[in-house]
Amino acid sequence: MGRLRSVFTEEEMAILEENPVVAKVSDKTVRFTDRFKEEFHERYCNGERPEDIFRSAGVDPELLGHLRVQGFVQNLVRKAAEGGDFADRRFTKHELASLRTRMVYLSQRVARLEQYIGIDENPGQPVQRATQGGQ
Repeated sequence: MGRLRSVFTEEEMAILEENPVVAKVSDKTVRFTDRFKEEFHERYCNGERPEDIFRSAGVDPELLGHLRVQGFVQNLVRKAAEGGDFADRRFTKHELASLRTRMVYLSQRVARLEQYIGIDENPGQPVQRATQGGQ
């Protein structure tokens, strides 16, 4: 494993993106499908070498580099020890921006609804409801 640089070229990213075991690729990271991670862990626990598992899935371990392969294995072993949930719960910058936008929209909507039904937002105070018809 001779690769030392940590950034993928456009061509390398395109190669990785074509592989069905790859979920997402950026210039610095590769995320694999949950199914591949489960299969990888099972095969690794049965004694197969990480490089051989990657090759059989069509991923060149030289392209990934030694540190990525080593880090991938360490993360899988750690996740297995924590209960075996290999699901990737990270978000991309775009997904985070979309979630923030949605959160702002929903917060504004809640505030409008509270105003409409007459809830006065004062933490620690009882809820004040608007009276209808001057009652």
